Amino acid sequence: MLHGFLVGLTGAKRILEIAQRRQGGVDEITGHKPVVFLELGENFAQAARQNFVDAGLEDYIEVIVGDANESLATLENMTFDIAFVDADKTSYRYYYDAILEKDMLSKSSLIIADNTTFTSVTTYLGAPTPVTEDAKPIDIRHRAWMHSPEISVALHEFNEYVRHDSCTEAVMLPLFTGIPLIRRIA
Repeated sequence: MLHGFLVGLTGAKRILEIAQRRQGGVDEITGHKPVVFLELGENFAQAARQNFVDAGLEDYIEVIVGDANESLATLENMTFDIAFVDADKTSYRYYYDAILEKDMLSKSSLIIADNTTFTSVTTYLGAPTPVTEDAKPIDIRHRAWMHSPEISVALHEFNEYVRHDSCTEAVMLPLFTGIPLIRRIA
């Protein structure tokens, strides 16, 4: 529901989704708008295609199967109004950099990353007031694999990287397991 709301709010016309096992909800994402969908495995890509068929939106999806890092590198001359990132958490910084470096965002577009805050990851992107030393991030129990040290460090580094990037501004929605909304300003 949130994705569909943001698509409508921004007036997005073309969407990039870097996914990992996307399940359902395709009609809320597209609203009959083109979606380029990067999916790691063929089985999940087929499930995504079937979700679009079931929603009557098969004409609006292009599914690219393979490692998202490699797939992003092959996308040329494509501009998107929204990029949803919900895939390999350790690659979030790469996805972010690739999208910005390849100039894949239209003016006033958003990168929306999912699941960037857990008990082991800071949630205070761009906090307007100083955060005290004893402040705690959102404490939502989620999939155990997301609490691995490697993922926690990668997500913390991603959040800090975005927070200090002068080319973008970000706001953290403290929903679910953290959703930063990032937009290019330079």
